[in-house]
Amino acid sequence: MANIETTVMLVDDDPEVTRSLRRRLRRRPWDVIVASSAEEALAQLAKVPVDVVVSDEHMPGMKGVELLSRVRDEYPSTLRILLSGLVTIDAAAKAVNTAEIYRFLLKPCPAEEVELTITEGLEHRATREDFDTWRTSLDHEQLGVNLDAALQSLWIGFQPIVRSTSGEVFAYEALARSDTQGLENPMALFAAADTLKRSGELRSRIQETVLRRLPSMPGDSVLFMNVDATDLEERELYAEDNPLVHTTRDIVLEITERQSLTFDQELLGRLASLRDLGYRVAVDDLGSGFSGLNSLVSIMPDFVKLDRELMCRIDKSPTKQRLVKALTLFCEHSNIEVIAEGIETTGERDTAVELGCPLLQGFFFGKAERRFTD
Repeated sequence: MANIETTVMLVDDDPEVTRSLRRRLRRRPWDVIVASSAEEALAQLAKVPVDVVVSDEHMPGMKGVELLSRVRDEYPSTLRILLSGLVTIDAAAKAVNTAEIYRFLLKPCPAEEVELTITEGLEHRATREDFDTWRTSLDHEQLGVNLDAALQSLWIGFQPIVRSTSGEVFAYEALARSDTQGLENPMALFAAADTLKRSGELRSRIQETVLRRLPSMPGDSVLFMNVDATDLEERELYAEDNPLVHTTRDIVLEITERQSLTFDQELLGRLASLRDLGYRVAVDDLGSGFSGLNSLVSIMPDFVKLDRELMCRIDKSPTKQRLVKALTLFCEHSNIEVIAEGIETTGERDTAVELGCPLLQGFFFGKAERRFTD
């Protein structure tokens, strides 16, 4: 018998739904338990460690969002997934922001899609846990030596973003890379700089390297550059003598969440100042959970990027297709351009085009490579 290490809880007041889901999920080496109400779920959670909670939204008594909010507060490491019939982006954003869920799925949702979402979520959590373990075990002295080498070997990969109608390159995203062992992964590179409080040094090095290559880029292509919460607080970004301000290149600042953002008037004011300087704004990972949706409704950016996990195998997922269609319609009506990330197959590309995504990015069109010289 397989060794069961993962416990999944299904919460729904419809026994037919939980019976169908349980039958499918028990094909995996998972212990699947069922609760017919939020109150019953909380009682079970107090007795049994649970790795994943999948909850319906509309139940008598406590709603699914309220339940998952309680789970977030009391069992923060538990993966949270919401099944909902919500179709408006505003309503969905308000719901998922409250519980900070991993993913919300639109009903009706096939059991195999719930299984796939749980699998992806567990893999995502394991990756984060491995990364956190690596980060806490770092030797700071050696890390400093490695970061010095990484800054010397730093290079910028430019990945194309293409128009879905013609396949022509619309933009390039500038992505930092290093050849230093242990810091080749961008996540590790930025984590090392953050750990050593040298993020500003890394940021300056990236900007310097990008600026050297701008003259070699095609004249009509847009440039996407990543910024996070720390970058948005740096005065250098807003300075009149910042070379980025004076370049003739159309630059889009892509807001990532290496560090969490607080969506308050101060942040919105900073973004307004950046727009006054001529930058446009994009948000990353729309559809991945609470953060992307919060960015969308709070910032109303010029561009949004659909999360690569959302686009993965979308040609085989009617539920993902429904969600992407809702997102693209909202963005179209709001004058926001959508970029579908992570496109790797012909089926994913064709489906993204059919669903109305005007811009596409992914290995199908090209990796981040050394495309331009100084």
